[in-house]
Amino acid sequence: MPLQLGDAAPTLSLPNYTGASVEISSLWRERPLVLVFVRHAGCPLCRAHSAELRDEREQFEAAGANVALVAMGNPSQVSQFREFNHLPFECLADEKQIAYKAYGIPRGNMSQIAGPSVWIAGFQSIWKHGAGAIIGDKYQLPGTVIVDTAGKVRFVYHGRDSSDWPTNETLLNALAAMKNANGVGV
Repeated sequence: MPLQLGDAAPTLSLPNYTGASVEISSLWRERPLVLVFVRHAGCPLCRAHSAELRDEREQFEAAGANVALVAMGNPSQVSQFREFNHLPFECLADEKQIAYKAYGIPRGNMSQIAGPSVWIAGFQSIWKHGAGAIIGDKYQLPGTVIVDTAGKVRFVYHGRDSSDWPTNETLLNALAAMKNANGVGV
């Protein structure tokens, strides 16, 4: 069942790109967490979205948030994804899709992952960021969740297809709204 606004975010541990176990709740303890679920490490659309997050990292830091990515694959595969995309934030390996299921990130169908609605974005992403091997469930859709420092879900976005991500502006606005609702700190 998908998470709803105000739900307690699932607390579980995943290995990061070095193989070290990371409790996801440790990433929102001090600052809100923008938790991004990519389809798989070879997905060109995921590479493009990760690059957009990387390129605006300073804005997320200025908004007082941590950013972390979850990708299917083992720590070595996720490390390669992180290095290839020059990602400065935490990247977690979810080979068995434990977090995807716990956070209610849906699976799609063939038209949602490779249908006409994703062709233009897909070709643009391949041109700029390349493509790699599918690692994990090729039908996995993307998703993004923002969790506040109390562990409550404050933003949920489920991609309708493999090219459907919230913009960085949308995420930054959600973070600003959280800050405004809670006063100085979140």
